[in-house]
Amino acid sequence: MSHTYPAADQALIAHIIRKPAFRSLLELPLFAWQEILLVLGCYTVLLGGSVLYMQDVLPYLLVLCTSGLSIYAIFTPPHDATHGSVSRSHAVNDLIGSLAAQPMVPGVTVSLYRYLHLEHHRHTGDPDRDPDESLVSSGPVGRLLNAAFVELKWTHWYLNHLEKRSVRERFQDLTSLLLYVLWHVVWLNSPYALEFVLLWMLPQRLGLLIVAYLFAAIQHPVGVLEQARPFQATRMFRGGHLVRILMLSQSQHLMHHLFPMLPYYRYNTAWKLSRDDLADQALIWDTPMGRLRQPAPQSRPATLTVTVERIESITPEVNAYVFAPATGDMLPAYDAGAHIDVHVGAGLIRQYSLTGLAGRNRYSIAVKREDQGRGGSRALHEQLVVGKTLQVSRPRNLFQLQPDDQHAVLVSGGIGITPILSMALALRERAASFELHACGRDRDMLPFAELLHSAEWRKHARLWLGSDGGLQPDTLPAFEPGYSLYLCGPAGFMDHVRALAANRGWPADAIHSEAFQADPANGQNTPFTVELARSGRVIEVPANTTLLDALNQQGIRVAASCVQGLCGTCRCRVLEGSVEHRDQFLSREERAAGLMTACVSRASGSGRLRLDL
Repeated sequence: MSHTYPAADQALIAHIIRKPAFRSLLELPLFAWQEILLVLGCYTVLLGGSVLYMQDVLPYLLVLCTSGLSIYAIFTPPHDATHGSVSRSHAVNDLIGSLAAQPMVPGVTVSLYRYLHLEHHRHTGDPDRDPDESLVSSGPVGRLLNAAFVELKWTHWYLNHLEKRSVRERFQDLTSLLLYVLWHVVWLNSPYALEFVLLWMLPQRLGLLIVAYLFAAIQHPVGVLEQARPFQATRMFRGGHLVRILMLSQSQHLMHHLFPMLPYYRYNTAWKLSRDDLADQALIWDTPMGRLRQPAPQSRPATLTVTVERIESITPEVNAYVFAPATGDMLPAYDAGAHIDVHVGAGLIRQYSLTGLAGRNRYSIAVKREDQGRGGSRALHEQLVVGKTLQVSRPRNLFQLQPDDQHAVLVSGGIGITPILSMALALRERAASFELHACGRDRDMLPFAELLHSAEWRKHARLWLGSDGGLQPDTLPAFEPGYSLYLCGPAGFMDHVRALAANRGWPADAIHSEAFQADPANGQNTPFTVELARSGRVIEVPANTTLLDALNQQGIRVAASCVQGLCGTCRCRVLEGSVEHRDQFLSREERAAGLMTACVSRASGSGRLRLDL
């Protein structure tokens, strides 16, 4: 299984995906007119141009150019189909994709191309495992030759990785290859051999060359692994509307790699929705015919050097830390709800929200010690002392106050008070309307309980204590237009608050949340069993193996792209059994409807799942 993106990058991508407007982009029609019209148009140009040329109506050069461009354009539906983004129906998706692929490579199926293309997504930039990497790293002459005969290059790569395919898949793939060879043999030995060369072979070479150049050769900087630097491993191209149209939205190819479930005609909308969030990510910009400059080795934002100025014990489990600039420079400003990455030690980077309590030119965080966690909080509690110097990131904000709120309802559970407190401070400073509900098991363990109970906070804040946070069914106000609810705490607590909010009429898009919990993907795995409903097969999934890998090892091919629960490509339907969801893609409604991601999620405990496979 591939390595995952850095935690902060995962969080940023998940934040973009969770936007309601972005989620709507992932809802596919049964028949997308943009895909169907593109396929029909390209077939019309190809067949019509051939007929008109043979009737001496059109000159050959015009037919060559238009046919080559049509073969280039018709690549997009099969490309989308590999990710299931042509239609919400799997059968319709693969049918349209396979039909569209025939003018390019007769005999090929979406299933075969899906394997090649998703290997590229899983291993972008890896010279050993990325089928497209040689198109990127070759010199000008090598790049041209590889692009002109790209299907031969893919065949060579496929044969070198044949062991990954099951016997059934190898038979299907061999059938496709034989059909492609037979296509050439039959036509080249027919009375129409010359017409075949002029009207298909040469346009096909031209079309595939354009496809390989624009969709592969120039899209990725050499040597940049997407798993390590997802925002720098794919270029964005300048040129505005004209370049976007000519490249069929591939000028925004980063959108495809970050969100592979998107169809091509929604890339631009996705870019508009994510542009502000990606503003500080040092994206690689270029022009399609430019020098294709490589990104600087350290193009990610630099860290900040800070000194521990103060440490305060807030509860028996929680310490508050105040960081001052080590060099005397000003620390970057931030908005309420922001967090920083703290470089705790070798290999340990953890995200903590800024409380806003330290004042100007200081960063303050509060950290609960988790002895059963992944080691970050223990290291902070045991290693940080006043005067110690460490590295932190620039503040990033995935949990922002909405600018048009008429009234804000702030709810926190336990250590989830940290971003909520910064929001309360900001709202109080501008005399905005808000209320704060801080929940915990008991007062002694609730961070900042004394502060929130003080006279200056009593007008806005209320403490709730109890095993479930202590909130009452009518604690939250009934929803009104202009109200927003901001929620932070453990996942179970937030589910409880959402249920209370729903009973008070709160719509999902008025609730903004940030979770405080250890990443379950780093927790203890246990083996479990899956039954495939369509075949009756039973497969054991060991503790150190993902469901996706276990299925693939048994020849059950499940499409997967990011393999870290961010893109939804590997969604499966669960018919029976309890799932431990570890993805950041599926909505609560999708999980309730029985969907799971095979790449990271598992059965609860050592349970058994029955899948619609």
